[in-house]
Amino acid sequence: MKQFLSITILLLLLSYNSNAQLTIDNSDIEFIVASDNLQEHGKPIRFYIEFKMKRPAGSSEFLYFPNEQHFFDFFVYSKNKFYQPLFGNGYSYSRENNYTRTKQTINNEDVYTYKSYLMDLDGVDFDGHYFPKGEFKLAIYDVVRNRNYLRLINYGSDGDIISGISNGVLLFDINDICTDCNNGIFISEDSDGDGIVDEEDNCPNEPNPDQEDTDNDGVGDVCDSVDNRPDLIIDEDNSTTYVNTSTTSFSSNITEYIYTNSEIQIKLDVKNEGKAASGSYKVRFYLSTDNKISNSQYLFEKSFSNTLPNSVQSNTVSISHWHFANKLGILGIAYIHVKLDIDDDVDEVDESNNSFSSRRVNIKNTSSKPNKLGISPHEELTDERYNALTNDLVPYRVSVYSINQIKIKEAKVSNIFEENQLLKDLPIGLYIINSSTTSRKVYKLE
Repeated sequence: MKQFLSITILLLLLSYNSNAQLTIDNSDIEFIVASDNLQEHGKPIRFYIEFKMKRPAGSSEFLYFPNEQHFFDFFVYSKNKFYQPLFGNGYSYSRENNYTRTKQTINNEDVYTYKSYLMDLDGVDFDGHYFPKGEFKLAIYDVVRNRNYLRLINYGSDGDIISGISNGVLLFDINDICTDCNNGIFISEDSDGDGIVDEEDNCPNEPNPDQEDTDNDGVGDVCDSVDNRPDLIIDEDNSTTYVNTSTTSFSSNITEYIYTNSEIQIKLDVKNEGKAASGSYKVRFYLSTDNKISNSQYLFEKSFSNTLPNSVQSNTVSISHWHFANKLGILGIAYIHVKLDIDDDVDEVDESNNSFSSRRVNIKNTSSKPNKLGISPHEELTDERYNALTNDLVPYRVSVYSINQIKIKEAKVSNIFEENQLLKDLPIGLYIINSSTTSRKVYKLE
């Protein structure tokens, strides 16, 4: 280590009467470079200051106020400045209460070794220049805590320390700290040779110059065995449809019959099988006539709130006969499709499992009252079947109106088959059939 002071300074506490002498030789002050894990790429070298204080064997550690609480201050400032005018004026004044200390007895002397906290001089203005450029002064002195933080130091005529637990002032530069350290700027190793230093590399032991991190967990894809993203799926076993008092799961392949006076209720369960919360997202419902979601028509959408990992969000929607027959003009066989996260708001592990195709439905242009007639809710109720079940009903009067509430005709009928026959000679379009107890909309396609 290069030394700018080569003499031994006898440290006399001039403010106190004593014949005792306490010495710290220049060779007993050492700069120790901190380990790489405590450094920061592109920043000044961080280091420790270690020094030895020698006392007669068996004597008190501190010459003055031996029974009081002591600690050391370390003060670094510019070569061109002096200690006394600078105290507390924004230079790298650093008080350390938890320095390390060891003790050995060598040749009838108790040798105390003290090591400072981590010295980080990055960004400190040393009289217009910044560490590690330039030369610096170091002062180390004893402070008595419960004597109102009394500093045991005296000053020379220039204002620098000449007494106290210090060797006066030690002059040093970066070469006293390290000689092979890029002029005092820490450069992190690039272990995998991908051009990214280890400190900034999200996969330091495997080359990945693109630093791809799909799940944004700070670990590069090439060395990340766990995908920490959400993964939304439709839980087909627990998602259900409800029609005419009957509930079936999505996993069933039945056909639901939707009559003019009924609707299909869908309870949709969305499960997050990933390892992160999803955030909010939208689910869209579609209808098609060929079982292809690519050829489907948009129906409506629902918003789902944040879904936590391994949890389920449920939402219930209703699709009436009107949605099929009137809004979209669909009668007969149709298919309901569901697609999750339609706006791609959620970055998922697997984007290919976000669709459900499909629930098959048969849209009828007739009314059904399966509870009263005692038939299965999934039995196709044709006009002929309905007529056979209701041939003993009392005739009743119905009126047919246009969608604009203009009465077109009126007649007495015995069943729903005869009601539909009233539309036989009317143009294609939407009509309203009213009786004394019911009102229904019917879309005539041909």
